[in-house]
Amino acid sequence: MLRNVIKLNLDDLWLCFGGVGAVFLLVHIITGIVLAVTRDHSAPMISGATLPCAAGFILMCCAVSHVHVTFQQALRFGQTRRRSLGLYLGLMAFEGVCTAALALVLTLAERALAPALWLMLTGYTQLEWGSYIIPEPGIPGAPSADQWANALFVKDFALDWYWWPIILLGGLVLGLLIGTFTHRFGKRAAWILWGIWMLICFAPQLLPWDEIWFTLPWQYLAVAGGVAAVACLGWSIQYLLRCPVRN
Repeated sequence: MLRNVIKLNLDDLWLCFGGVGAVFLLVHIITGIVLAVTRDHSAPMISGATLPCAAGFILMCCAVSHVHVTFQQALRFGQTRRRSLGLYLGLMAFEGVCTAALALVLTLAERALAPALWLMLTGYTQLEWGSYIIPEPGIPGAPSADQWANALFVKDFALDWYWWPIILLGGLVLGLLIGTFTHRFGKRAAWILWGIWMLICFAPQLLPWDEIWFTLPWQYLAVAGGVAAVACLGWSIQYLLRCPVRN
């Protein structure tokens, strides 16, 4: 049954692939144009940070859509709520693994191929890994003026490996929560979510972070956030196991 559900939703998988691929191409087109025009001595390698974030956002959108479409279709076709929920979670796990695999492949491809392309665009002959260093006499490790003139410094901003599952799984869980919330409360949920988003965007700018950053009990806040997330996830699953079938 899960195989049939995956086949019926292959368009969503191609959408995930297209979104991640589009972000990858856009980043490299912009980077290539900037390097070709300015011939700057530094180039950022950011696919290891942008692609997992893009994949997490796309998976969140797909998770919201599947709550309203795939889950409800399974109910209309006579499946039990428990079985429909299992199919939904299986589909999202499949799409998440495939999207993460593509993001990882593109990140590795960037690391293997992009520096050589950037050297061609800038005309430099020497590749250096690390931060951009201005040649200054007497500084240990600093390049000479001749080395600096023909060197391209590449800085890799890839996230640590553990951030990948956190971001991707977080996107799926957040999508499940948003989809369940909007299914339960309808248009009111959209206004509430919009208000929360505005609060997240603007409230931090009003706080004196320089004064309270080192005084906040971050470990307790992290635990409280985790407990709240688990509670919301439990509510979502409980609701989906009892929710009405809607047209």
